[in-house]
Amino acid sequence: MKDYDDPEPEEKEEVNETLELAKSVLNFFFSKKVLQGYALILVAYFSWKYTDILKVPDECYKAKPKFNMTISINNPNIRWEEFKGLEIRGIVKTTAGDGKKEIVRSYDLLTGKPTEKAAKYLLNGFVNSYDTKMKGCVKSVTLLAKIKTLSGSKALLNDSTREVRLKEKFLSTQEEKENPRKTRSKKCTVELTVNPIDPMAQTSQVPTGNIKMNCS
Repeated sequence: MKDYDDPEPEEKEEVNETLELAKSVLNFFFSKKVLQGYALILVAYFSWKYTDILKVPDECYKAKPKFNMTISINNPNIRWEEFKGLEIRGIVKTTAGDGKKEIVRSYDLLTGKPTEKAAKYLLNGFVNSYDTKMKGCVKSVTLLAKIKTLSGSKALLNDSTREVRLKEKFLSTQEEKENPRKTRSKKCTVELTVNPIDPMAQTSQVPTGNIKMNCS
């Protein structure tokens, strides 16, 4: 006969309590309501992560808008000895959705070729017209221009000796964003006016002028 308490019943009781607790926890985690909650969480997660697979490109993705631009140089006095021409470059940006994200494409304003950096062109005529075709809806048109002189002297254009920047934004209003087809075909007119020379001047004059762009 043992003269001390037998610990086995107490250990068995603790084991039984642990098993009952584990069983309660398992019953909780695998109850019908909790499983339904898990299912809802999984549905929400996969909907958030993989919904884009079900989306299709928007109407601008394969659109081929025509972008027409006419450049006119108005020189009221062709006796400008220093006037070499108008140096111009520009970028047209279009926007489209591929079903997952917005796609912005950049094109050369005068050639219509895809590019991120527009090439410079020297226009020395009086009327120059360019027709370009590009994919996507027109988002913005940016034109940079400066008057070039024969001697290299800096001419004033829009009261500045630096390159003039003209920009027109489209898809800016809520109506345009909801109806991007309205910006699929745009026509811009750029007009340069060279100021007359001073017939009384005794020295060579540096050309001055103004340039503007209107898009419709």
